[in-house]
Amino acid sequence: RAGVYSGLGRHKKALSDYRVCVAAGNDWAEEGIGETLMKLGDLEGAIRHLTRALVHGRSYGYLYRKRAVVYRRVGENAKAAADAEKAVEMDPGDMDALFLRVKTRLNISDAQGALHDLARLEKLTGENNEYASYLGLASYLLGERAAAEIYYKKALEAHTSSKEALLNTACYWWG
Repeated sequence: RAGVYSGLGRHKKALSDYRVCVAAGNDWAEEGIGETLMKLGDLEGAIRHLTRALVHGRSYGYLYRKRAVVYRRVGENAKAAADAEKAVEMDPGDMDALFLRVKTRLNISDAQGALHDLARLEKLTGENNEYASYLGLASYLLGERAAAEIYYKKALEAHTSSKEALLNTACYWWG
């Protein structure tokens, strides 16, 4: 029932039901509590419950990915990077985890690692300009200004309304 409530946007009711499940010994509900708390903006609580889900043996790549997202939101970039790494190790085909690892690597100034992951993403998805802004940022961080300029132009052509592409491009031109 809790999952249905959450899907309907009734997060407080879902949270109540998940807590009943945990009290009854259903450790799987820790994941649901973590997800619901994330939706409600209680990021520290979300981290705590997602960690409990991992401790209770629900060690799945997607849980590490979810916790990495929350760590990134609270600015704990090293922890986010470690969880993104674990998510990719556990499920190498999870492109969301791989893209999250790109973002966390850029947050911790691992531009070379981010470029490696971006190349892998392009192999998996085919060459597209979805990642051009990130390629530009990684290139810029590595001091490859000419490559950065090319990628930023591609990003702007492909995503003229993308906030991230515009921000990265603005930082390149005026930063």
